[in-house]
Amino acid sequence: MSAIETLQNVVHALETSEIPYMVSGSIALGCYTVMRTTRGIDIVVELQETDIQDFLSGFDEAEYYHYEPAIRDEVRRRGMFNLISQITGFKIDFIVRKASDYAKVAFSRRRICEEFGVRIWVISLEDPIIAKLDWIQDYQSDRQIEDIQALLENKDLDRSYMLQWIDSLKLKTFGLNI
Repeated sequence: MSAIETLQNVVHALETSEIPYMVSGSIALGCYTVMRTTRGIDIVVELQETDIQDFLSGFDEAEYYHYEPAIRDEVRRRGMFNLISQITGFKIDFIVRKASDYAKVAFSRRRICEEFGVRIWVISLEDPIIAKLDWIQDYQSDRQIEDIQALLENKDLDRSYMLQWIDSLKLKTFGLNI
């Protein structure tokens, strides 16, 4: 089973459980530029404590390892938890959507991508740039900068939206042509 097949299974479970989500990370980048190889899948979810049982019911325990107490703790604090496919070894990181204004707006801007033969909600084109700029404020990374540069080449970029949030979040742009 490939990353895409694992993604299909996870998306099916989320949609069946009616859990709002958006794929981010390397897989989402593949909707806008060249996808990097990955052993994991990153998904932002809108998940409340009351949704956890429905969420978990979509994942066969024989196929996906999880630790429910950790999931409950992370949902409570709006953190991150993971499931691991015991078949493929792929790790699925679930990031509980933060309560900030930016996180709410970014989630509301998610888009449909059908790049991989599966219809999935993904982070918008501009928001990975903002997220990666935020990340490199403390942890400079050539890989993140390369991703930003590749995304900036997309002619559909909404620069005014991006610049508004870069300014609002007081992010340094490190000389990138934003």
